[in-house]
Amino acid sequence: MCLLWNSSLKKNSTNSHTPPSSDGLRKPKTKSLREKTDRKPGGQPGHKGHALPHVSHPDHVITHPVINCGSCGESLENQPAVRVKTRQVFDIPPIQLEVTQHETEVKKCANCGTKTESNFPEDVQHHVQYGANVQSMVLYMMQYQLIPFARTKEFFQDLFHLPISEGTLWNVHEKFGTYLVETFEPQARNQIIQAPVVHFDETGLRSEGKTQWLHTRNPSGIIDTRI
Repeated sequence: MCLLWNSSLKKNSTNSHTPPSSDGLRKPKTKSLREKTDRKPGGQPGHKGHALPHVSHPDHVITHPVINCGSCGESLENQPAVRVKTRQVFDIPPIQLEVTQHETEVKKCANCGTKTESNFPEDVQHHVQYGANVQSMVLYMMQYQLIPFARTKEFFQDLFHLPISEGTLWNVHEKFGTYLVETFEPQARNQIIQAPVVHFDETGLRSEGKTQWLHTRNPSGIIDTRI
């Protein structure tokens, strides 16, 4: 009997030029670099734990009074407490949407008859609109937490009963993207130019068989080779 051995069956990204994406189900299992020790999982002896701090000035205090004696049933309502024990609960207050109405006035001058109207705040441009906190939360969730449009929409609906549309979410991104390009970026650029020292980049290079770093700094183009 003649058996033909197909060497390609044993090839993967670790022993050939094939990319890791081609491994599929044959992708080798990653091995942990952690060395085994006799320590048990969890906090080790002497490790300083991180617990909620007991605050001296809580936002709310609820007193649970003793009404009657636990032995004979005598009323204790008028008796002073011998000792008070405390336990604190950290929680988030009920989340609800707030609507702020801005009003301007129109007044007529009694002297000349001219009507003068006050102005709305600069950031209040529409008859109804979303405030800065809503827009900031949209950017935080989608740009930092990387939550998709549909799930962000569900979040506002479920927590705030706010039927925000995906089109509005896109408009928020467009608005702040324009702000970054037209306002923030020029300000940041000017501050960098005026700074005495600026660390722009570091590029890896091989020197004497070792990896070293070439640091570029200063807006004037000075190269600092810290090797």
